[in-house]
Amino acid sequence: MFNAFAIVAVVVNNTYCDGRNEVVIWCTVCVDSRLNVNVALNRPAYQVSMLGTHEARLANDGNHNTILGDGSCSHTREATNAWWAVDLLVALHVTGVKFTNRKAAGTFVVVITTGCSLEQV
Repeated sequence: MFNAFAIVAVVVNNTYCDGRNEVVIWCTVCVDSRLNVNVALNRPAYQVSMLGTHEARLANDGNHNTILGDGSCSHTREATNAWWAVDLLVALHVTGVKFTNRKAAGTFVVVITTGCSLEQV
């Protein structure tokens, strides 16, 4: 459980076995508050980079489709410590964060950080 923060950031903290840097691919991100509501839904989202048209906002737009080719998932380019973040716009007590990866994607190790601005996370 997190204290009240306005920014929730996710850093993927691993690299592939062949030495490539990691990417972030999220099809659904839900941030739950005390009200059991997805407070990240349609809030401003950011990521380290964008692959093709897979922008950050696609991870928290409410579309739960996990097929990357359908244009419903965010996707970054390869980067060291690739990240995705959502601005909740107000400080909230966060009780949980749930991620849905794209269909047929591997497992990621993630570190969730919070702060009052992107610079703090």
